[in-house]
Amino acid sequence: MPDMRGGVSCFHVYAPGLIEPMVIGDVTAPVLRIVTIRGKQDEIIEEQFLCVQYHKLLVKEISEIFIEIRTSSGTLMPFQYGTCTLTLHFKKASYF
Repeated sequence: MPDMRGGVSCFHVYAPGLIEPMVIGDVTAPVLRIVTIRGKQDEIIEEQFLCVQYHKLLVKEISEIFIEIRTSSGTLMPFQYGTCTLTLHFKKASYF
């Protein structure tokens, strides 16, 4: 059976300049979340995460947010069509 995902089984959501880098394998990177790809080719997938992940911010004020979605090899995720929506939740933390 052919690999319909082109060898891509997950993708990484990066927020460079927004959050502190975290350890991913043998490197550090500003990764918000790693998402496992599921579903079949051309199938619309909706993913809702019940476990919220919070990250320490690098800045106190935010004027814009830049997001990169990349494969585990580091290349930009090759979305062919459709919409990708990302919702971020910010919470003031006194313990950082």
